Amino acid sequence: SPKIQAIMDGIDQMAKDEKGVIFSQWTSFLDLLEYELQKEGHYYTRVDGTMSAQARCDAMEEFDTQGCYSQATPRFILCSLHACGVGVNLTRGNVVW
Repeated sequence: SPKIQAIMDGIDQMAKDEKGVIFSQWTSFLDLLEYELQKEGHYYTRVDGTMSAQARCDAMEEFDTQGCYSQATPRFILCSLHACGVGVNLTRGNVVW
């Protein structure tokens, strides 16, 4: 998909210490992005409507930690607009798609 390729190209241009937030209205698109991120060896977390409120908070907390070089400190967070449209405070992300 050209959209996925554009995101992956943007990721390649990011500095190593930058973190990215990827929003989509469609969770199926987030599924496709997950596959590509895994294939490229990127660490990420995800927030969508299928998760409990506690699991959403945990995922956002993981992302908000400093650094981005291990499973404990993901570099990307995939967010569905339905689950993250209101009341989300992501202080670490500096690149948004």
